[in-house]
This record gives sequence, C-alpha cells and structure tokens, in this order.
Amino acid sequence: MYDPELNETFNMGTKDTKWWDGGEPLWVTVRKAGLYSATYFWPGSEAEIRGFRPNIYKPYKESTSFEERIDTVIKWLTRTSPRTDFAMLYFHEPDHTGHVFGPNSDDVLQKISYMDGILGYISNRLDEKHLWDSVNVIVTSDHGMTEIDVENKYIDLSSYVDREAILQVPSTGPTANILVAPGMVDEVVRNLSNVEHLEVYKREDIPEHWHYSNNRRILDVVAVAEEGWTIVKVNNIFHYF
Repeated sequence: MYDPELNETFNMGTKDTKWWDGGEPLWVTVRKAGLYSATYFWPGSEAEIRGFRPNIYKPYKESTSFEERIDTVIKWLTRTSPRTDFAMLYFHEPDHTGHVFGPNSDDVLQKISYMDGILGYISNRLDEKHLWDSVNVIVTSDHGMTEIDVENKYIDLSSYVDREAILQVPSTGPTANILVAPGMVDEVVRNLSNVEHLEVYKREDIPEHWHYSNNRRILDVVAVAEEGWTIVKVNNIFHYF
C-alpha cells in the first residue's frame, strides 16, 4: 500500500506505528478496557497502535509449526496469573499454497485437508483442558481466490491511458489503485471506462457497501478486473513500487 502524503509504501511486515494507527485492532480494544491480550503472529501485532501493543506478541516466524502455536495459546488460556482474556492465533495456510499453486490445485486440496486437521487439533486441546465453558472460539478467513490466465486474460493499463496522466500505480493484480496527475482524473476514468473486463471508479464514486473510500491511501482512481482477469503493466511506462 502507498501513502501519497508520506510518499512511502508498506506491507504486512511493516512495524512502524504511522501505518497502523488509523485503525484499532481487537487486542488494543481489550487493553484499553484494562484486560490482558495475547497474539501469536497476527499481522500488525508487532507494532505499537494507539499507544498499545498486545501484552504478549511474537516476532513473526513462518517456520513455527501450527501445533506449537496452538499449544502455546492453550498455555496462555489455562494459566491464572496473569489471566489471558483475549488471544489471537494466525496461520498462513491455505492462503500461501493457494497463491503459489492456484486455488483449484491438488496442493490446495491437500492443504485444506491438513488445516481441517489443525482445527480439529485446536478443538481437542480445548477439550483436554476443559476450556469450552470459558473460551469462545471465532474462526475467521482471508480473501477468496480464483484461477486467472496470465497469458491471455490481462489488462495492460498503459495501453489505454496517457503516461503523463498517471503518477503512481503502487500495485496491480485483481485491483489497481491509481494516483493521477492533477486535473486528469476525468480523462483517466473516461479512457478506462471503455476497457472490457474492467470496472473503474473515482474514489468518491466507489460503492458505499465496499466501505473503501475514506482514507488517503485509497488513491484517485480504483480499477477492478472482472473475475478471472488481472491488471498488469506490460509497456513499463508507469513508476511502480
């Protein structure tokens, strides 16, 4: 993600407070309530946010087994001093395998089966420690995925807009945020509106139910590819981070 005011980019591993302070993660809300929060590898948990970090957090290390992560959280939940009121646990699968091999691959099917076993392991450990009467478990998911044809189903923005009209396109893929030169937003939207397999919005026209418009890091124009298509830059005329 790109911030036009800072003229900098960040990713999930960035720990600088300035990138995270715009929101309030649950572990911060818990701490503000005077309770004890713990996270195991949750994105953003290594940063100070609104003056707080979780009471317990760990530097991200992908090689740590999922079972070890679970066993540690169970220890946090069973101890009485200090009592852990809230814990978050992060797994990078099956997301990682889906990105590498595609959502319909045998590799993903195998990883989903494995992760089903991991959920069973969590359930069994809660059983063993008789925690079901005192612990509420919420399982959240990441984003969806679809197969794309990168050789035939791509939209090259540089084929449709004047290079002088675009200042930055920090990222591409199924969507693209576009920072436009002053006074040229209407021209860019007009040109991209005629592109097949692409929807394009001025920031202020983004559908309200997306809840994606009230932040400076959402740039002037947002382009969204049709499912199965991807946005790319082929002619290399824009400055990409």
